Amino acid sequence: MSSQSKNTWLVVGLGNPGDKYSATRHNIGFVVADELAIRCGGKFTSSKYRALVSEVRLGMGSQAPKLVIVKPQTYMNDSGDAVSPLAKYFNTPAEQIIAIHDELDIPFNTI
Repeated sequence: MSSQSKNTWLVVGLGNPGDKYSATRHNIGFVVADELAIRCGGKFTSSKYRALVSEVRLGMGSQAPKLVIVKPQTYMNDSGDAVSPLAKYFNTPAEQIIAIHDELDIPFNTI
């Protein structure tokens, strides 16, 4: 594994594309991904492998960890179709992929 890939994390906000789902709890992953991109000074400017992508750094310089914030444009159950090729493209191992999603089996705002 290259030093670049050791320093690259995929942060995947899970949700469903389209206006029909935009304000639902099922799309909390998209909401968090949007907020993370904003707070890190990024924008979703590219579309790769059926996903919107924002590449940002946490800190200054080339040694700062790189976050690839991803919003798959597939339905939630098909998110792997977007995430798998992105992980390969960015040479990111599974242990450096963070998935942000709802948990409908527990009350909202509970961990």
